[in-house]
Amino acid sequence: MTIANEFVEIYGCNNLNKLKTLIIGDTVIKVNGFNNCPSITSVKIGKQVAEIQGFKQSVVSNFSVGSDNEHFEYSSGCLYKDGITLCRTNNYSSFTVKEGIVNIQSYAIQGNLSALNLPSSLKSFDENAITSSEIKVICFGGNYN
Repeated sequence: MTIANEFVEIYGCNNLNKLKTLIIGDTVIKVNGFNNCPSITSVKIGKQVAEIQGFKQSVVSNFSVGSDNEHFEYSSGCLYKDGITLCRTNNYSSFTVKEGIVNIQSYAIQGNLSALNLPSSLKSFDENAITSSEIKVICFGGNYN
C-alpha cells in the first residue's frame, strides 16, 4: 500500500490482514494506525513524517527511513524518533534499550521478549509500551544477565 503524496495525516487503516508493505509518501506528517496487520513486514517512511503511532500486533521487521527525514532513524532493528524516543523494536528474546532514550512509545516493544533492560536515562513510557506476554524480567536502570 502506498500512501499518496496528497495526504498529510493518516488515521485508522486497521485489520488489513494481507498488507505486507507500507510506503508513506513525502508529504505525510502524521501516521496513527495499522494495528492488527499481521502480515506487514516493511514500512518505508517519507521525508516529512514527524509522528508515527500504532502498529499494535503488527510484526514490522524492517523500517526504511528516507535519508532526508529529520525525525526518524532505523538502527540495529529499532526505530527511534529524534534520538530520544524508542518507537519500535524487532522481535527479540531479550533486549537492552540504549542509554539516552528518555521515552518508550506505545507498542514499541512487542513479541516474545523474555528479558528487558531499561536505561537510567528513561523518564517515561507510554501506555502499552511493553506488550510482551512472555516477559519474565524487567531491569530498570541496569543490566540483567
